Amino acid sequence: MLTVAASPPSLLVGGAGTAAGLERELELAPGSGVLSVSVAAAACDLGDAVFAACHRYQQDWGVPVEVGEGPAELVLDLRAV
Repeated sequence: MLTVAASPPSLLVGGAGTAAGLERELELAPGSGVLSVSVAAAACDLGDAVFAACHRYQQDWGVPVEVGEGPAELVLDLRAV
């Protein structure tokens, strides 16, 4: 699940909300603010049906943004150290 919001809310014209998947196309209004991005994902090993282990990952980011010249893509690493 991926949740995206912004402060101020008017910064995020398109792409806000919560939905399944780990990618989202966003549309930003001119200005600056903070994108709030939250991800929850699970991965399971290939053990038999009785002893398989699953791990849940959760990560939250607060990304300061200023709309202008710059990269059009933001990559956030779910398991960054």
